Amino acid sequence: MEAVAVLGSIPGVLRAPAGVNRRRNRARARGSAIVTRSAARRPSLGRGVSPEPEARESRQHAAPLNGSVPGAPRGATPAPKSNSREGTKTNAVPLGFIVAAGGPSSVATSAVEALAKAKKLAEDAARRGVPGPRVVASTVTTLPKRKVLESDPSLMNPARAPNLLETAGAPRSVVLVDGASRLWITEDGRVQLRRWKKAKTPGGMPTEDLVSTAHVQLPKECVDVPGTFTRTVRDDDGNAIGAEVRWGVVARLRVESATSRCFGGGAGVDDWSAKLAEGFVAEFSVNAEACVEPEHAMAEFKVDVDVAGDWFGGGHLMKQHWPLNLGCWEVGPHYPFDNGPNGINTLVATHWVTSRGLAVLADPDTPYLHVGLNAPKPKGAWDSLVSNRSFGVGIQNATRLILPMKQGERQGDGVLRLQARAGFHKGRGAFSMDHPMIGWEAKSSAVVGSIDEGLDRDYEDESQWLSMRVGLLALDNVKHATEACLQTLKKPSGAPPSEVIRAPIWTTWARYKQNVDQRKTLTFAREILENKLPRSVMEIDDKWQSGYGELDFDPYKFPDPKGMVDELHAMGFKVTLWVMPFIEEDTDAYREGKPLGYFVESDHLHHPFDAIVNGLKPGFFKWWNAPPVVALDVTNPAAVEWFVNRLESLRSRYGIDGYKFDAGEPCFLPRHFETHKPLTHPSEYTRCWVQNVAARFELAEVRTGHHTTGTSLLTRMGDRFSDWGTGNGLRSIIPTLLTSGITGYPFCLPDMIGGNAYFGRFPDRELLVRWAQANALMPALQFSLAPWDVGSEAADLTRRSLEIREMVVEKLVHLTEAAAHSLEPMCRPMWWLAPEDEETYRIQDQFAVGDDVIVAPVVEKGKTRRDVYLTEGLWVEASDPHGKVFVGGQWTRDFLAPLEKLPCFMRVAIGEEEYCDVGDMWEDPPASNSEQ
Repeated sequence: MEAVAVLGSIPGVLRAPAGVNRRRNRARARGSAIVTRSAARRPSLGRGVSPEPEARESRQHAAPLNGSVPGAPRGATPAPKSNSREGTKTNAVPLGFIVAAGGPSSVATSAVEALAKAKKLAEDAARRGVPGPRVVASTVTTLPKRKVLESDPSLMNPARAPNLLETAGAPRSVVLVDGASRLWITEDGRVQLRRWKKAKTPGGMPTEDLVSTAHVQLPKECVDVPGTFTRTVRDDDGNAIGAEVRWGVVARLRVESATSRCFGGGAGVDDWSAKLAEGFVAEFSVNAEACVEPEHAMAEFKVDVDVAGDWFGGGHLMKQHWPLNLGCWEVGPHYPFDNGPNGINTLVATHWVTSRGLAVLADPDTPYLHVGLNAPKPKGAWDSLVSNRSFGVGIQNATRLILPMKQGERQGDGVLRLQARAGFHKGRGAFSMDHPMIGWEAKSSAVVGSIDEGLDRDYEDESQWLSMRVGLLALDNVKHATEACLQTLKKPSGAPPSEVIRAPIWTTWARYKQNVDQRKTLTFAREILENKLPRSVMEIDDKWQSGYGELDFDPYKFPDPKGMVDELHAMGFKVTLWVMPFIEEDTDAYREGKPLGYFVESDHLHHPFDAIVNGLKPGFFKWWNAPPVVALDVTNPAAVEWFVNRLESLRSRYGIDGYKFDAGEPCFLPRHFETHKPLTHPSEYTRCWVQNVAARFELAEVRTGHHTTGTSLLTRMGDRFSDWGTGNGLRSIIPTLLTSGITGYPFCLPDMIGGNAYFGRFPDRELLVRWAQANALMPALQFSLAPWDVGSEAADLTRRSLEIREMVVEKLVHLTEAAAHSLEPMCRPMWWLAPEDEETYRIQDQFAVGDDVIVAPVVEKGKTRRDVYLTEGLWVEASDPHGKVFVGGQWTRDFLAPLEKLPCFMRVAIGEEEYCDVGDMWEDPPASNSEQ
């Protein structure tokens, strides 16, 4: 049967008259095919496959993903769009489709033929005296001939994913294929990621899961510029593996399969996407010079949050929500901070994973990278007055709101935003961000790993293009997604020294602050021995030097540093010293290094009155202490060697074993700073501090990082407040630990047990004991506030927690060695043990040590019972391995956990089930357990 009608709002064709549905059967009986939008069905490509994914509507008036109008009849061929921007006719007709009664193989070939057939239908209807199609214009734009790309006959083979209908030379949508994943791209910049999943039952059909939807945010200059596919690359089997969409000279989107890198640039050995084993790499670019306000231009990639499930990763936050979509992470600069303006903290990562198996990776070297996830929606003009964010130091942070806010306090926008901006600026309206990098200019250079690297440039000045590069992977589950991200990161050269895993670090900071001296240090060490508590390191913290950056003991406070170190060694302690990359002016170190150019330079002051009020000079800056300081230029190899040699000299003179490397975040650098080697991203300062300085020492810890996973250093959490809260208190510890592990930092050192006692807030007995229990089975732990100062009971209960650690310490040592090879977390989220168990995704107060130990500490004030979730398997309490056996895969409600008890469970080993007392096994969770 030949095609007989064209429907839709096609200029010069026809419109379906009202009431035509009532005459459908009569029309069909006469051999006609008259179909209306309301009765239309979507094109079918075979069982289980829909060529039109269920994507959210974007603000950009997005066309359906298969190029058809929603509700198009089966077999309808999408009509291409009209490009009338320059007043020229093209072979494109907007928002229409051609009805082919015989299916896709008998598509009408031109609008002229369709119009002729439509006129004939109208004349026949008039002769019979019945309503018929109404021709609304007498001229049409010629439609091009169309081709149908046939899908694979066997949809059981996911490697041959079906392609969509195309217009010769300019398809409205393309489906890229990589293994079991398929990525839809449309001309309006929408993206949808799907994955074939094997049948769960033998003989069942595989299913195709929607994993993610995303879109690029087109600049307003693209409102009248339609997108056009300008390039499609196919493999030998005909599958599309790369595509490019352009919006004139304003924007472009290039996407390629990760395994093909078909656009010719390839990935260097150090490129962030070089080790992706599957998935897709997208690059969205915007020509800043083509924008009305070039300084505010950005290339933004948005990923819908809700579609992908629960989200994890991205780095440390002051209020560490787990999962992240429980919070409202405001869009802000993405580099390491000490309490950043939007809550970003000392450790930054650029990958995220979700419970549906999505992995999103951003290029860590994006020069002006901004990130937000489920950012709060402004509530009106009032927000513009009260929600301005700014970075502060020291006492300035005491009154700041702890961010990110919680979902519910605000309504989030429901997207992950990844932005490559033209520069750092405060922004406009609500939630503007003031921070030290504003006004700083990145080094202008091509970024290694661009997916068009090596290709001929299409425009004269490529440097004006802002590029946001993103990797999108669809894996079977959240664990596999995390492993795929970790695979892209550098692996450590080895594990940390085992002594810091086997026993706690003791530090002087929280107990003595800056009043530390030789007598107090030795007294502290003796008290630790008297209370029979294990020890590995005595860390002498702030104010041991005669001046910041001098790197020598204050002779008044430490009259015999060599004798002190020898005595500490005799008591079983290694000795480390606190250092940072700051140097104050009144030191020999400053006088020596300044003429040699060893410090970061700047000729800019933030405010004109800084020199008078704050005593600042160009190049100097405020930090959490006084006086103002300059920063070591860690991009200068000569400066690095000078600093490291001074540390080595200190070590050899006094017998020091290692160092606690503090700071290193670029947020402290002076405004408009200049370094020996120009930086492309602020985080390069952090990387140089970690990799070029701290990593030179075996026994060392750092607190900051961004793409610095390739060291064996302990990475410490930022300073914690001595309270119970999720806002940087006790309840933030486990989510931050888990975030460290899944972002590639398995050697996590939680901050001091009990917090830092800032502003005179000391922990009471309950908080200190519960904190010690929570930290007891983490990779490493450290004390400063002495448990015996809180009371003898606190000391006894702390000792009991450390005895539990002794039971699993060999396992912890083994896990450090394994993590050095794979970066797998030592302490794991519950979903790592059961990645497809939905109950595990939002558990934020438990963790697993390896795969066989589950720790469920009490982290709420006054609680003596808690619910515990155990994954599939049989489990026993670590403190009673021959007692009751718990059947996993379910909750145990109201588990009794008095102050003296740390709920900890060990998996019953395979082969030992027969020795379990079946009478003690709980198939159903009890209402509570009692002490027996």
